Amino acid sequence: SCPMQISNGAYRFMHKSFYEYFLARLVIKAAGTDLPLETRVMRITKALESERRWQSEPEALYFLSEVWGQVPTPAEVPRARETLHAVIEASIGNAG
Repeated sequence: SCPMQISNGAYRFMHKSFYEYFLARLVIKAAGTDLPLETRVMRITKALESERRWQSEPEALYFLSEVWGQVPTPAEVPRARETLHAVIEASIGNAG
C-alpha cells in the first residue's frame, strides 16, 4: 500500500508521521548539498504544505534527532544546524 493519497487534486501522506519523518530527512539531505542556504531553505519550505508550519510539526524534531547521525560527514553538522534554524525562522515568518 502506498503511503500517499490524493486529496483535492494534491498528493498527501496518509499519516502525519510519514510527513514528519520525510520533512526531517529533507533537512538532512539539504545539509549534504553545496547549495546556498537560501536555496536549501526554499526547497524545504516548498515541501511544507501551504497550511502547515514547522512549528505545528513537533514530531518532525523527534525524527530529526533520530536521523541526525545520518548527516553525511561531521563537517556538515553546522550546515545542517544552519539549515534547520533558517527553515524554522522562515516558517515563523510565513505563519499567518
